[in-house]
Amino acid sequence: MELKLWYALIVLNLYNRNMLRAILIDDDQSNLNSLSEKLVRHCPQITVIEQCDNGTNGIKAIEGLHPDIVFLDIEMPVMNGFLMLQQLSYKNFALIFVTAYDHYAIKALSIVPWITWLSRWK
Repeated sequence: MELKLWYALIVLNLYNRNMLRAILIDDDQSNLNSLSEKLVRHCPQITVIEQCDNGTNGIKAIEGLHPDIVFLDIEMPVMNGFLMLQQLSYKNFALIFVTAYDHYAIKALSIVPWITWLSRWK
């Protein structure tokens, strides 16, 4: 997970020069803390506006705050990240999956509209 996260942070630094408002969604508080710390240290153009510990709170935060970018864990109890995405009405944000499970990569790549976010900042 660490290498993939660093790649995402590098891409954000290369392709974006504007301030971004971010929401972090992960059921593990230590992962939320670690990601938030890395963003502060390495991506000063990203402001974390909300941290959510489950998909239900993630939906409320995204619908209410309209972030520029969402960092989303996939494997969460009750509602996983994919199910959460299906329930959103507001979808105008960049998405970075943050997961330790490689088998989710194939499914994530099948969500084409979400993966093409890089073109927004070129």
